[in-house]
Amino acid sequence: MINLFEYQNKVDIQDSFEGLESFLDEIWNSREKNSFYSENGNDKIESQRFLQFIHKSNELKSNKYVGVIHYEGNKINLLPKIFFDSEKEYQTNEVNQIQNHILWWLSYCRKIKFPNYQASLGSAKSDFFEVLIYISQNILENF
Repeated sequence: MINLFEYQNKVDIQDSFEGLESFLDEIWNSREKNSFYSENGNDKIESQRFLQFIHKSNELKSNKYVGVIHYEGNKINLLPKIFFDSEKEYQTNEVNQIQNHILWWLSYCRKIKFPNYQASLGSAKSDFFEVLIYISQNILENF
């Protein structure tokens, strides 16, 4: 598990990341583009914006996106910079709490109506990625 915080820390590119950049480019180019993208001129950008590949130093850095990337058995958490502490080595339970906090933030989103999240976030045991898929499916079913 790799934890990258928006514009903060960097990690060495591992051999298992070969093909990751083109994989992310493909996802970026097949994303749904809404009026927000075309109004801001982002609909013409063809290379992905999730991660920054620094080829000179062979490092990865997170950009402005938050989420989870699963690739070739690796899990890369893209986390908000507000939680970054350069002195800290984040444990799984701490990353889960950060992700729970993101879900809490999303519950205040006015553009998308999220279903009531009945479970206590403190006792959530699901993977963040799986929770987002579950919530998205419920939104689509109720749309």
